[in-house]
Amino acid sequence: MDPESCPDCGGTGYLAKPVDIGGKSQGVAFIRVKCPACGGSGRKRATPPNPAG
Repeated sequence: MDPESCPDCGGTGYLAKPVDIGGKSQGVAFIRVKCPACGGSGRKRATPPNPAG
């Protein structure tokens, strides 16, 4: 894995979330949601520079 990859999503930019449609547990479906940690870029977010003086 690239050291600059987001540790939460593994560099894909998305997370898989299980969904139980209709409250019935007859199967599992997954949806893709944008990774909140990297904003979907798949890269670590750079920390903003401190404002100068």
